[in-house]
Amino acid sequence: MRYPTRNGLVIPPQELGLRVVEHERRVTSNHHLYWPRRNYQGPVSHLFRALAPHIVPLLIPEHSQIHRDYSAPIMPKEGLMVDVIDEYVAMNGVINAVYDRKTMEHYQITANQWARLRTI
Repeated sequence: MRYPTRNGLVIPPQELGLRVVEHERRVTSNHHLYWPRRNYQGPVSHLFRALAPHIVPLLIPEHSQIHRDYSAPIMPKEGLMVDVIDEYVAMNGVINAVYDRKTMEHYQITANQWARLRTI
């Protein structure tokens, strides 16, 4: 069964009865809501996938359960990804993206950098 979406965006794991928890080494693993990575290689899709709210810590058994029970969600259209990132920038002033999936180290992209990136 494909991971469920609503209007092209994934359903949060909490709505599927899973718990998003605080990151704890060896107890949790970070789940990218949009997978697999190979589908998100362009500049916009890569940034969309790396948005901090799109990576959530789950208990390891529950993370395994998602990948066992669901195939990857349908990749959103690029226009929708741009709209989501635009809204994120409007709300936060900068884009917080995850650099390292294990440590959840973040990097930031300014609104000006995003404006240049989205036209590539």
